[in-house]
Amino acid sequence: MRVHAMPPTPLVWVPDNGNDIERPGMKQTSVTPECRIIRNVRVPMRDGVELATTVILPLAEGQYPTVLVRTSYRRVTQWEQGVAFARNGYAFVVQDCRGRWDSDGEWYPFTAEAHDGYDTLEWLG
Repeated sequence: MRVHAMPPTPLVWVPDNGNDIERPGMKQTSVTPECRIIRNVRVPMRDGVELATTVILPLAEGQYPTVLVRTSYRRVTQWEQGVAFARNGYAFVVQDCRGRWDSDGEWYPFTAEAHDGYDTLEWLG
């Protein structure tokens, strides 16, 4: 299990080329002209493991239909896709799978995906 000593800190961030590095353990909120981005959200699973998640929302407050992407290939590569969904009235949630990148736990392909996906959907609801 990873231990992150840095407390959640807001940070203004504007996506540029998708190469920005996220800081583990820091929940970061930013606003671009198109959307709101909440980075490094820790979503708890039923066994206590926390998965690193980014939420991209339209600028206006409210409830939105949501697109969920869970990936083992690094969530920070999804900024442009998330902004495009937010511009069109969708919430976009992208999550590193268990044991990958900034998520806690051990990576064993396909063993925890059903439970982790279900727990993430429950968290979204």
